[in-house]
Amino acid sequence: MIKNGALYIFILFPAVLFSQTKNGIGKKDSLMPGITTSIPFTIENNFSENKIYKLSVETSNQNIVTILAKGEIEISSGEKSVYLVPVKIASETPRGTYKITLYGTEKKTGDQFSNDFEFVISGNRKLLLTALNAPEFVRAGETIFSTFLLKNNGNFKENLILESKNELIDQENSLILSPGEQKIITVSKKTNPDLSKNESQNIILSVYSREHPKENLSAYASVKIIS
Repeated sequence: MIKNGALYIFILFPAVLFSQTKNGIGKKDSLMPGITTSIPFTIENNFSENKIYKLSVETSNQNIVTILAKGEIEISSGEKSVYLVPVKIASETPRGTYKITLYGTEKKTGDQFSNDFEFVISGNRKLLLTALNAPEFVRAGETIFSTFLLKNNGNFKENLILESKNELIDQENSLILSPGEQKIITVSKKTNPDLSKNESQNIILSVYSREHPKENLSAYASVKIIS
């Protein structure tokens, strides 16, 4: 009975050691949205023979995409290796805690393991305002129409105020933009029909955040008025 018990423990011990060294959660690192980075996983072979593992990766959110979803690694007996998983984190990924899981299957035995890496996506405010289109010139008395692109490249929902002095905006002066969302805004201005000489005028659009009123963006288009 003692011999059988000793043999039973000897057979099971490597499998228990294997599962303990393969399963674990990495420390929570903080990452910014909109980047490409590599997530490290340590794989250790505590067996007496070399091992070849087929690897696959799964993420907890569709905005986090693995560049190489599958792979293979060979590890010598008693050795450990770091397997890097390149991932792309979309700029609109909301702040919060996420997880990437590495799955491995040994080619000969079919033994499996999984390893989790948890990390935090930080908050990031990033608005883009660009002048898209405007006429090179108009005649005095005509109306100038200029379009602007406003895009939320951050991962916060933005509550915005639109402003254009002396011009008319084609929508309400307030706007909510979700992460990744964009809007095309048209600004118009009626020119003076009694203009005595040619001149240039700037069509300006400014954007303010309700939560951060001191932060603002402005873009303009310059148009020549022909008298």
